[in-house]
Amino acid sequence: MKIGGNRLSDIRKFFYTQLEPQYSKEEVLVLFRLAAGWINGFSHLTLHLEPDKRVLESELLAYSRFVKRLRKGEPVQYIMGKTWFMDLELKLSPAVLIPRPETEELVNLIVEQYSNTDSLHIHDACTGSGCIALALKHYLPQARLSASDLSAEALALAADNARQLQLEVHFEQFDLLQAGNLSAPVDVLVSNPPYITHKEAAGMSSTVLDYEPHLALFAPGSDALVFYRKLAELAAGPSLKPGGLLAVECHYQRCPEVAALFSQAQLTEVQIHQDLSGNPRMVSAVKRG
Repeated sequence: MKIGGNRLSDIRKFFYTQLEPQYSKEEVLVLFRLAAGWINGFSHLTLHLEPDKRVLESELLAYSRFVKRLRKGEPVQYIMGKTWFMDLELKLSPAVLIPRPETEELVNLIVEQYSNTDSLHIHDACTGSGCIALALKHYLPQARLSASDLSAEALALAADNARQLQLEVHFEQFDLLQAGNLSAPVDVLVSNPPYITHKEAAGMSSTVLDYEPHLALFAPGSDALVFYRKLAELAAGPSLKPGGLLAVECHYQRCPEVAALFSQAQLTEVQIHQDLSGNPRMVSAVKRG
């Protein structure tokens, strides 16, 4: 693949030629802007006002490689090694899932409820990139944040993100399904755990299957709710303080089943919450006081 010139207008044309119809015109424009910002640091205004601006040959090669990886289906967030979540810029690698906008709604749910609470300990289970824990610490600076994950590689990345953002979160390696209670009772237990079964893989996008970590995508065995059962068990036991909140993200079709699990665990105030698209996406429950 060779770009027909070294002006920004040539590169933009190259993006459209190579990426349509794999992506819509709107998506190609976004990808071009992201690439120009990542490779050259160009703003949207520069791209709009200076289409004849020229780049170096080495930078031209970087654009070509960028497009080549996109054509293979690699997510742009992995190509750039970063993403944005709740206005926070996070380092990213194939060791962790790409944070989704729906997960921001889970963070908002907790922030709205506890914005005026002074003493608060929140634990994020299956933290991955650390996006939930870090966003909660950013918007609830008075809270004590801890987070856990089975993957040592994910925890290292999450810790890097915490250092980069100067946010204090305690990370620990923890096998949620095998371990006992948390090391200390918490006021809020939050999680976006794996909830896809291997049987459902056939219906998934190759972009997700080929690039995102299966450890973070798939529940072990055939029980899609195995992590939610464990979270309900932890919340009903000494890991969650009386009056504490359990809040999780789940597949929209399984929200009623998760809510039923929480009710069976003798949790109260069980609620299903919708995301911005109007789909059921989160379930919350309170431990009896």
